[in-house]
Amino acid sequence: MPPQDLRITLNGRNVNTCKNVSILPGDVFRVQTFLPGGKGGFGSMLRAIGAQIEKTTNREACRDLSGRRMRDVNDEKKYVVVLRVLASISCQFPFSFIVTKKLI
Repeated sequence: MPPQDLRITLNGRNVNTCKNVSILPGDVFRVQTFLPGGKGGFGSMLRAIGAQIEKTTNREACRDLSGRRMRDVNDEKKYVVVLRVLASISCQFPFSFIVTKKLI
């Protein structure tokens, strides 16, 4: 690495520009490299793009505290409602519905 790409500081002062540097025991040198880059602005660009992206309210793929997907939990709740409706219908008609799904 060329020396002009390094920044050396001694106790917070730039050593590259100093002519007379006295080094004492316990002095701390810090060597840093210059990073190529622009003047910034990437954060504001992200904020502008973030405002254009539609935020979703779909939480079906999330998991609950026990590790099950919310889609499965919601489907199970719907299934229980359907079972109750089918049970009430089977009491009114002479035939019966046989349900074989195990509820957790």
